[in-house]
Amino acid sequence: MKRSGWNNQHARMRQLPKDWRRIRQSVIARDSGRCVQCGERGTDVDHIARGNDHSIENLRLLCRSCHMRRTGRDGGTAKRRPKRTHRPPRQHPGFRSDRDAA
Repeated sequence: MKRSGWNNQHARMRQLPKDWRRIRQSVIARDSGRCVQCGERGTDVDHIARGNDHSIENLRLLCRSCHMRRTGRDGGTAKRRPKRTHRPPRQHPGFRSDRDAA
């Protein structure tokens, strides 16, 4: 059997609880199948606050367009965060001077 390089299970799905389908259906029912932002047909269940809180209170139904806008905003926030400063890389032992060896 030829194997594809693609894994059928999306990485995000591996992070979701085992009863995710039930939780998702509950959110869809609670929000009457409509995007809570614009009222269009809802397709995506969105986490309101970041993290691993999969409680129904932290979830809402969005249409694809509103979800993409939200995801883009989150990405923009990540880009605006200050970059981490790393310590300078160590010099290769073959290039060290005697004073660096201390």
